[in-house]
Amino acid sequence: MLQIFSASGTARLMKSTRTLGVMTAVLSGVLSLACAAPLDGVEKEIKPADLESLKATGAKANGLVVWTSSRAGLPHLFTMKTDGSDIRQITKGEGTDFHPRFSPDGLHILFSRSRDDGFVRESEASNSKLWDLYVVNSSGGDLKLVAEHATWGSWIGPEEISFLRGSRIMRSKLGGENETRVMDLAKHAFFDGATIVQPEVSHDGHFVAVGVGGKHRQVGIWSVKKKTWEQLGTGTQIGWAADGASVCWADDAGKEGRIEHEPVVAGTPADDRDPAKLVVVDLPGKRSREAFPRLSNDGKWVVFAAAIGSLENDLEDFELYLAEVGGDTSHATRLTFHSSNDRWPDIFVGEPGRAAAPAAADEAGEREAGEGEDAQGENAEKAPKAEKAKAEPAGEEAAPTDTTTEKKAEPATDEAAAPEEAAPKAPAPKGKKKKKR
Repeated sequence: MLQIFSASGTARLMKSTRTLGVMTAVLSGVLSLACAAPLDGVEKEIKPADLESLKATGAKANGLVVWTSSRAGLPHLFTMKTDGSDIRQITKGEGTDFHPRFSPDGLHILFSRSRDDGFVRESEASNSKLWDLYVVNSSGGDLKLVAEHATWGSWIGPEEISFLRGSRIMRSKLGGENETRVMDLAKHAFFDGATIVQPEVSHDGHFVAVGVGGKHRQVGIWSVKKKTWEQLGTGTQIGWAADGASVCWADDAGKEGRIEHEPVVAGTPADDRDPAKLVVVDLPGKRSREAFPRLSNDGKWVVFAAAIGSLENDLEDFELYLAEVGGDTSHATRLTFHSSNDRWPDIFVGEPGRAAAPAAADEAGEREAGEGEDAQGENAEKAPKAEKAKAEPAGEEAAPTDTTTEKKAEPATDEAAAPEEAAPKAPAPKGKKKKKR
């Protein structure tokens, strides 16, 4: 039936429509703010079969797991034994703690901490202006600032780390000593517009395992000397094994994802790559979005996270899992049972301080020509001066610790122009810009 409105009725209808639009916009904003908050969550019920598997597998692995969790509100670091016992919160504060990595001897944990208070999304993880790198004891406490304006920290050796600062992958001794450049991503056309995820320098300093975000999502190994790219799979998460003889990555070529592992020699995998032999874990069922894999220091175990949905990494209900390398690829032992966001785990097996550490990277004179230290030793730019940090024992704040360090100037490099790239250029990913706080 055709209904004719009077002029006043039409005005009222338009006013109501505008009011509805305003209400919709307000509701949308509220939902956006709610989605921007991390998931603190609640404990979940553990089934008897899961508990039995957890105790058996955990006792066999005999290790310690560290990960980022939002179960206390903001993302902070937690540790637990591989049998699920002795869960401890080892960092606190008003900022976001992210991407923990055990030192080669298992005594310390390197991680990123946001420079400003509040929740910082993982989509900002490669923006080094927002992060500093810290080291904390694996048992909690003795927090030390080791690099400012730095992100994606990893260990090259017992006392040396690598990290991303701007477009540069750097290496330095703990405390900022002898800080040098491994490579500048901006000087290589392959990385133009790409989002760099989790770059890790090999122990000899000759290769970088890195995830490349953007239209061409892929993981691979960059040769610092040859300036060539070796793609291993799709996805954006990859890391070296402790012995430097293999890499492990989360591949999203399948329906949901899977964890793959492959030996490499001189930065190159075997010529005859059997896809079936690469898979370490490919879980069936709903919770089969595997991500954030990390091999244990003895190479026998892989810890990772898995989720059901496909929300942003820092908003999804990820749970942690443990699997034996070379075992049943369709099975893994569940480690966490919590509705919070649990991700970016690392695992150390054996007694900390007694396990053999990987060999340190080559000395400066043995590093690849064209990258790293410049022969003339000219200053490129000075790293920011480190500030004092507060020590944090397990579960509570402690008195300030005097850990002030001064970083030395970064030597310049005289890199040659990048040759034609062997792989397609990765364009910039699309997404919303982060609002200033």
